Amino acid sequence: MTARHFRSSAPIRFQDCDPAGIVYYPNFINRVEAAIEDWMLEVLGLSYRHWIVEERRALPRVKVSCDFMKPCTMGERLELVLFVVKLGRSSFEVAAEGRVEGELRLRTNLVLVNMSLTTGRAEPFAADLRRKLSDYQSLDTAQT
Repeated sequence: MTARHFRSSAPIRFQDCDPAGIVYYPNFINRVEAAIEDWMLEVLGLSYRHWIVEERRALPRVKVSCDFMKPCTMGERLELVLFVVKLGRSSFEVAAEGRVEGELRLRTNLVLVNMSLTTGRAEPFAADLRRKLSDYQSLDTAQT
């Protein structure tokens, strides 16, 4: 079975840009974070609110890296493609590739840890969530 990818697309707006007219780099991370939250709710059935408030769990980021290939400008439409690179016992690494009209503009990787807010410690993923995450695990790039 081929791994699945989650796609998210939105226009680049004036508010995303710096005085030079290109996307201010922290706004890319905000876009990736929004896509991760959408993917988790729409595909994995995991509401951040429920996860944090009701279950007293969190998914802190313990590592973030980003490579920028070419600037993005206001009016372009950025498509993000997410997939799981690594799946551990209590953490996973998600990659996101950002493209404009098929051209790769950025690649980012984030490591998220399944943590109890009660104990402050990492805990293994529940079997059903682990299975859903593994459906998105890929060793290839998102261009498939």
